[in-house]
Amino acid sequence: CWNVLLGDMSIVGPRPHQPREVEKYQSHERRVLAIKPGITGLSQLYGGHGVRHSRRLDRIQVARKCARLDLEIVAASFVVNVVGKKRTKSWLTWLRRRARDARRTVRSQDRAAGPALAAVRRVAGTSI
Repeated sequence: CWNVLLGDMSIVGPRPHQPREVEKYQSHERRVLAIKPGITGLSQLYGGHGVRHSRRLDRIQVARKCARLDLEIVAASFVVNVVGKKRTKSWLTWLRRRARDARRTVRSQDRAAGPALAAVRRVAGTSI
């Protein structure tokens, strides 16, 4: 927290880089160094699979840098810290399955209703 107030770190950003890691970085990986490291980020939330995976997550975060992603990361960090990483992961898995099942249900209803009703649904953007 003190580092954020001093301006050395940001709230959301890639993880801090060790000098021994930076020596091994290739040119496309050095773009990460242009952004201040953060207290939380994609590699802090979804890391734990090794340095290569964390570096890849850092590159993704730099490439997709926007305020919405930062807000989503802060919200996810809050949830993970309050609920716990294991419960959050199981809840997200459950939520993804529900969304997948809902999409399958809509597709099967579209097939059963015929092409005309499916076209109306696509245009209206609703489930009639």
